[in-house]
Amino acid sequence: MKAADWFWSIVELVLWYGFFYYLLDAIKNPSNLYISAFILTVISTVAILACPWFRNTDAWRRMLGKHKI
Repeated sequence: MKAADWFWSIVELVLWYGFFYYLLDAIKNPSNLYISAFILTVISTVAILACPWFRNTDAWRRMLGKHKI
């Protein structure tokens, strides 16, 4: 693995930790359901996009326009 993959792995780990921490906090303490759902959706989407496995797929390269045909 390259250094960039390690960096994105750590970023993904931190994001998933934040996701579960916020999820458990939202369950324990009364909060606005819509805001909590939005925050959890954003965190999980960014965590998925930060995943090195996802970033090395052909779909990701096509989306960025870096796919060689």
